[in-house]
Amino acid sequence: MRRKLILFVILFTAIASHAQQDAQYTQYMYNTININPAYAGSRGVLSAFGLYRTQWVGLDGAPKTGTLSVNTPINNSHVGVGVSLVSDKIGPTNENTLSADLSYSVQVSAESKISFGIKGSANLFNLDINKLNLADQGDPQFQDFSNKFNPDLSYSIQVSAESKISFGIKGSANLFNLDINKLNPADQGDPQFQDFSSKFSPNIGAGVYWHSDKAYVGLSVPNFIETNRYDDNDIAIYKDKINYYFMTGYVFNLDHYQYIKFKPAALVKMVQGAPLQVDVSANFMFNDKFVAGLAYRWSASLSAMVGFQVTDGLYIGYGYDRETTRLNNYNSGSHEIFLRYEFFSNKGKMTTPRFF
Repeated sequence: MRRKLILFVILFTAIASHAQQDAQYTQYMYNTININPAYAGSRGVLSAFGLYRTQWVGLDGAPKTGTLSVNTPINNSHVGVGVSLVSDKIGPTNENTLSADLSYSVQVSAESKISFGIKGSANLFNLDINKLNLADQGDPQFQDFSNKFNPDLSYSIQVSAESKISFGIKGSANLFNLDINKLNPADQGDPQFQDFSSKFSPNIGAGVYWHSDKAYVGLSVPNFIETNRYDDNDIAIYKDKINYYFMTGYVFNLDHYQYIKFKPAALVKMVQGAPLQVDVSANFMFNDKFVAGLAYRWSASLSAMVGFQVTDGLYIGYGYDRETTRLNNYNSGSHEIFLRYEFFSNKGKMTTPRFF
């Protein structure tokens, strides 16, 4: 019962605090395309990626996230394209986002490129009110949520033979849907749960991505416009807040034979009305095959990560998180696993394995 109460507080706060945040990942350095469309095609080969994350295992209604994506450069041009699907579930909510990415890269030096990207996305959000098991189900404040559609755009520039920098613009229309009847409150007639409406909301965002074989820096704002969702009385009951992302990483060779490589990385996410989220990680790669490391999400969790380059094209990664907050007492941790498969051509095969 105590676990359910804690989860309810977490879910209610997440929905009613007016500070919606995107799905989080421990192995974010492998999953850049979800937050920065300029990443599309940056690896130089056709790359397919799949990830599944189950958070706070043992806590009813805890978040579960699935991601599928494919991106590739177009022939020998500077253009890259990609498509991705993200499914994010937490408690009574289920959000599915389908995105298409287009990027353009410019060589800015012999080793680096800069890229700009555009992302078009369609987002379907559903809230199953019956699963909240509230005492008052008829409250109109929970009845009129909307479906929204979200488009994005990216562009890349090659700044050198080995590096690029990318800029992205996102235009979005988000389809948001809330099924209040499924919350199962005790009083289904309460007007506070009856008046949510479906709305169409356009949005726009931008990002930039610079990279070489050993380093990357990215800055993106997937949505510039804060979107209010109103009930029938024109009262704002839900708001999508702006998410700001900054990410960076570097690969160091630790020995003369380049047998051991070290890559520190960081991701900073800022959302108005929510604490600043800072993720830092330290990974080691041995013989270009095996990867192991640790990550820390500031004042939130500590993670361990491992990965293995099974073949030239197939890479498998796993991450395990433990909360550093009191929530740690009510779950057995979070698990995240991903697969990446890359299809090489004779000209496209990478000579140096990358961490990102």
